[in-house]
Amino acid sequence: MKRCLFCRQQSKKVKMTQEHVWSAWVGRLFPYKRVRFKRRTGDGEWKTWTSHAVNMTAGDVCGICNNGWMSQLESAVKDVMADMIVQGKETDLTPKSIAPIAAFALKTAILMDSMSGAKTSFFTAKSRRLFARNLQFPADTQVLIFLANLANASQHGAGTVLYDRGSTVLRSPDGSKAELSLKYSISTWTAGQIVIQVLAVKPRRPRAIPRDIVFGIFPNEDFKAETVQIWPIPLQAGRWPCSLSLDNQSLQRFINRWNPITIAGRKA
Repeated sequence: MKRCLFCRQQSKKVKMTQEHVWSAWVGRLFPYKRVRFKRRTGDGEWKTWTSHAVNMTAGDVCGICNNGWMSQLESAVKDVMADMIVQGKETDLTPKSIAPIAAFALKTAILMDSMSGAKTSFFTAKSRRLFARNLQFPADTQVLIFLANLANASQHGAGTVLYDRGSTVLRSPDGSKAELSLKYSISTWTAGQIVIQVLAVKPRRPRAIPRDIVFGIFPNEDFKAETVQIWPIPLQAGRWPCSLSLDNQSLQRFINRWNPITIAGRKA
């Protein structure tokens, strides 16, 4: 019996609907709706395809979620992002304006993960249910969300969607043993002049982080001048667009900046 991806209601109790992974309202902003999708399949191979319609959907979302909190979130984020996407409009990224963008980004990452072909979802059923209930970000997962601006956006059509997930290991200083095994999920997509990237990391096993281990996650390239971190929400407001833009070459490096992902740890 199918269950809603978010609230976990059974299909015999509620109607299941189709939710666009790449939001339909974003597609309507562009006269030329070319969208490129790329994801790593369960066997580790990359699958790429191009669509001339925004038609990639996840079918395991109930009508109550789709027409309720998800519709409200789409409306809130559209008010903030529409002009940023099409015109690159200058915007003060206050906590109030950032919150719906961050929630929209995580919702999209969860939908992308559900379409990955993996046997199990990266985001736990409990974390998805709490997110649906009050947009609570998962406590069992470290989530980082970045916003960047894209030069020559017209070359990319309406946008690009990429998804990857895997695992990595933090080893002891001498490399002799694994201190911590982590799973990660990376979602990156472009829409007009905006690039959003969501990195989610969690232990391979629940409660597997030793109390005396403090660890950090680092990309192989920072892109500090080209990005604004919007989750966790920063203490000070940022400004959009960023001081530098991503061109085609730097966009590819930005997409791959967590490959390989680097973990550094120390004893607390």
